[in-house]
Amino acid sequence: MSSLTSLQLRDTTSDGVITDSTKPDNLSKRLYISSLRKSSPFERTRNKLVRLLSCFGTTWEPAMESVSPKKTEERIASNVFSVDSLTDRQKVFYDRIEAGNILAQWLRQDWKVAALPTSDGVQLDAVVYGIPSGGIPVAATIATQLKLPLQVAVVSKILLPWNTEVGCGAVSFRQTVRWNEPFLHSVGLSKERLQKQMEEAIIKVNRRTKAFGGAPTIPTGEENSAVILVDDGLASGWTMTLAIEEFRKMGAKTIVVVVPTGSYDVVLKIAKIADVVYCANIRHGPSFAVAAAYENWYDEREEEMVQLIRSFKR
Repeated sequence: MSSLTSLQLRDTTSDGVITDSTKPDNLSKRLYISSLRKSSPFERTRNKLVRLLSCFGTTWEPAMESVSPKKTEERIASNVFSVDSLTDRQKVFYDRIEAGNILAQWLRQDWKVAALPTSDGVQLDAVVYGIPSGGIPVAATIATQLKLPLQVAVVSKILLPWNTEVGCGAVSFRQTVRWNEPFLHSVGLSKERLQKQMEEAIIKVNRRTKAFGGAPTIPTGEENSAVILVDDGLASGWTMTLAIEEFRKMGAKTIVVVVPTGSYDVVLKIAKIADVVYCANIRHGPSFAVAAAYENWYDEREEEMVQLIRSFKR
């Protein structure tokens, strides 16, 4: 992979955000509204100023740092790329939109990414797929900046009855169910309860798949077609693992996983089944929370994500 010499990241101690200087459309307006939610009055004023400046082709960039991605544990996973200066750091992104901007800069400057034009100018066939709900703002930002098609790959955790974040398995848009067998043995749920949790997940996946316009499709008939799977982070990796397996079954030739943040162990696990993994912020340790990478963290509302996707397709 070619080295990145000028990836711009917002200094985590500053009050600025990286902005897109392209002319706003329905999608960018939607992203702007999303970025304001749950912000302080000062943050809303600051963001409004930044976005307004971008409308006139002007960007406001406070203290920035230049970093270069490097292969993570090259002898173990030569297909994993991270940003060395962000390793084991928290609150490195303002929100999911900024994370998408940073990842888009990174990908745009790396000619070897299967989704981008090669050095000889050949445009490769690629589609960006966001995993809802948190992965959609990241994916939409990347797809917008790289001018690539955007689809939604609905994969949902099978949740524990007492925890809305921790899953014991996952269900895909193709109705495939994948259990975390080692974890199941430790939680002691009955078969009846597991069945109920699975059925709830299937209902959720079916509802979301319909709301987002149907099951995803992949590029066909192109030797260099690529699938770019995007989420807001890799914690357990179960939803991403199932998504990769489903796209392999559908015939995807190249799968590129792009996430802002991820657990070191999980990133290496995903690297074994994906062709390339881009994870800007890799963190080590026994515990990991995706939210820790963001200053402004909140659950994305499903109805708002549906509107965002519809705006993108107009």
